[in-house]
Amino acid sequence: MADVSLAASLDAENIDAAANLGILLASLARFREAIPYLQKSAARADASQRPALTQLLALCGNNLAEQTLRASRTAEERAIAARRLPAIPSQAVVPTVRPPVDFPSPETMTIEELSQAVGKHALLQVEIDQKIASHIVAMREEFRSTMNEVQALRAQMDQLVRGLTDALNSTCGPQIRAPQTNPAGQLPVTTRSK
Repeated sequence: MADVSLAASLDAENIDAAANLGILLASLARFREAIPYLQKSAARADASQRPALTQLLALCGNNLAEQTLRASRTAEERAIAARRLPAIPSQAVVPTVRPPVDFPSPETMTIEELSQAVGKHALLQVEIDQKIASHIVAMREEFRSTMNEVQALRAQMDQLVRGLTDALNSTCGPQIRAPQTNPAGQLPVTTRSK
């Protein structure tokens, strides 16, 4: 791969090197990287190579959309799992990411039309990715805020229990022991000493 990449970078007009690098990147499922090389080579290829390159370019666009969809769904699932709270549909609406609309037959499309379709799809995908990322950040901030509130309430509850225990000890004598919190933050059952 390094040789093909080097050849493509040394000679910008080498259509074969660009096509080979695009094909190699596509075979490695590195579709986002493959698309520019395939666009360049398809635009300059002769009539015998153009249909195959155009078809591979369309396939890369579809595969890139599917990869991005899976990645965004995985990120959403991780965010939900990290919160360990069920997603609330009215607040956690994530835009639906769809693969590109079926392309017409590559033989009937011009390279410019295909390039425009792939480019528009890539821009839409970036926009959707940004919305998903900002949504995940907002959910993370909301989760942190909620966790801080829970910790504050837990501290207040611990203080209340200690206060009540102190009050009971002062009125009833030292027969009642103050409950001790365990590392998990749960209070054990208090027993009276005899």
